[in-house]
Amino acid sequence: MGTCSYPIPLYDCNGICLADSDSDGVCNELEVPGCSDLGACNFNAAATDPGICSYPNVGYTCSGDCISDTDQDGVCDGWEIVG
Repeated sequence: MGTCSYPIPLYDCNGICLADSDSDGVCNELEVPGCSDLGACNFNAAATDPGICSYPNVGYTCSGDCISDTDQDGVCDGWEIVG
């Protein structure tokens, strides 16, 4: 029987994480919590562990601007009051 010298820290001789509590293939020590929903304001492409996502209010962008304000008065078209 051969021996293993753990060539890469955190992994066993077969390249499997020594500690992976959620069984996602990412070692616990390397997990990156964050939002993985591309449509969220706080999307994090590096996230490997689910986090809390935040979304804009209806009719607004993530920066708080109106999605549609045809007359450029600062009031979103959907909230305009005619008269």
